[in-house]
Amino acid sequence: MEGNATSTPSNGNKFHALHYNFVAKRLRENFPGVHDYGDSRAEYLSVSDAIVRIALDFAKKFKEDNPRFDPLKFLDACSPDAEQLPLSELWED
Repeated sequence: MEGNATSTPSNGNKFHALHYNFVAKRLRENFPGVHDYGDSRAEYLSVSDAIVRIALDFAKKFKEDNPRFDPLKFLDACSPDAEQLPLSELWED
């Protein structure tokens, strides 16, 4: 994976870098391609929106669990193309 979503395990945290990277990879790999839905732009947007909301939910949960967690790096790791679709821009503290 390109870079890690950061953070090392510390006592008391439920999640650590292996969790962050596993989740980011699974979301990234399941993000639909534009051509996967042909002419059904609405279906593509619906699936994409659901994955983005899931990524944001995970980022929030991981941040609550570990204040050192970097949600911006995690969200961009979830994106199939962080240059074209930087999910970090959707993060709100």
